[in-house]
Amino acid sequence: MIPEMISHYRVICKLGQGGMGEVYLAEDTKLHRKVAIKSLPAKLLMDKKAQKRLVIEAQAAAQLDHPNICAIHEQLEEGDRSFIIMQYVEGETLSERIRRGPLAPRESLDIAAQIADALAEVHSHGIVHRDIKPQNIIITPLGRVKVLDFGLAKIVRGESVSENAGVTSLWFTDFEAIVGTAPYMSPEQAMHAALDGRSDLFSLGTLLYECASGKPPFCGCCAAEICSKVIHLDPPPPSQLNRWVPPGVDRITLKALEKRVELRYQSAVELMSDLREMRDILQPEDPSSHHDLLRPTAAQSAIALTITDDSQQPPPAFLGAALRDVSWVMPALSRSPQSVTA
Repeated sequence: MIPEMISHYRVICKLGQGGMGEVYLAEDTKLHRKVAIKSLPAKLLMDKKAQKRLVIEAQAAAQLDHPNICAIHEQLEEGDRSFIIMQYVEGETLSERIRRGPLAPRESLDIAAQIADALAEVHSHGIVHRDIKPQNIIITPLGRVKVLDFGLAKIVRGESVSENAGVTSLWFTDFEAIVGTAPYMSPEQAMHAALDGRSDLFSLGTLLYECASGKPPFCGCCAAEICSKVIHLDPPPPSQLNRWVPPGVDRITLKALEKRVELRYQSAVELMSDLREMRDILQPEDPSSHHDLLRPTAAQSAIALTITDDSQQPPPAFLGAALRDVSWVMPALSRSPQSVTA
């Protein structure tokens, strides 16, 4: 448990936790506003690498000023603990929204376009998020999207995140490992290859697929199986799982999910432009919100593995930081499916 007062912030309650962080609701007693405070869990308080990662997260997010990115107010040191003070965002996670069923195509496109807009800002600062997933996306009651959790962000050298092959990245493990969330990884991330911003665009493609179809494109019984599918399997178009998905959404989604980075969207701006254009073509109301009309397919019976810890669900009024376990770690994968091990 953290102190009741951290500088001029009065802690109100614990909002949630995961393996790599705890998030608390607090009151800023100077500005009389609610904030979210992120801290390391007790088990990591003596872990210097985890402390460094928390500071790097604050530094990465603090560079960004964008309406679709959760704002960082400051980073504090109190005793032997570090804290990130951030914007408190009310709303629900995209994961919670998808749990109610597939989104209408226009809503899916609008959410994806806002995420792409945020990623354009992220990439312009030489940062790769590396953990774009439904649990890290908040939708406010007014439909505003907020991208959260830069705990796995990679700060690359050079001015463009699409020109950094071979660049040394920031890893916080003691061995060569993959860090991320399996169903939303890019193939290059699953293979521990060099990453750039196009990896985030693949992850966004998985979100668009799940929004439109109600199911993630890559499912399995364990992380290794999912990563093998990410590397080798081309998923069916979302319209095969949801007949209301128009061809344009299929086209954008599958282009974002190209295995070869050179065939994928080359920038977040390019992807955002296609998403907005298709969104504006569609009618504001669409019958696809009635997810009981989905086509029954074999893919719908697949077991979707949640790598992060969902045992502690956040309240509907969320937070401003990822609550579940923000990462998992496993040995790097080979291109050969037979060689994939957990």
